[in-house]
Amino acid sequence: MSELSVSYSRETRLKCRHGFYLKVTESRVEGTRDSEDRYATLTMESVKTAEVMLRGNASGNYIAMNAKGEMYSTNSPTRPECVFKEIFETKYNSYQSTLNPAWYLALTKQGEAKSGPKTKPGQRAVGFIAE
Repeated sequence: MSELSVSYSRETRLKCRHGFYLKVTESRVEGTRDSEDRYATLTMESVKTAEVMLRGNASGNYIAMNAKGEMYSTNSPTRPECVFKEIFETKYNSYQSTLNPAWYLALTKQGEAKSGPKTKPGQRAVGFIAE
């Protein structure tokens, strides 16, 4: 796949409705309650209308979701697994996998990455607010 073209980017932190901030380390995607965790600051990169990639500023890695629905951290932004459709809702937004539209970016009540097949629209786990 060729390099994805970024048309707009902004720094943010995404807080899940369960109270965890999404963080991207060199090896994992998970949640933290620490709003000052250096791995919780992300850059949201727009690649198409309502399609984004999420990069951890400290790690430089992107959030991706593989064909099994597992979230992981990768340094290769050319992967289609790194692109999510941003769905704007009333207060919280959700991030839908572009590879499998039935799956969403989500964190469990314990702050762990939730498997894509266990997600659906309207769950607290899939709602994020940008701070």
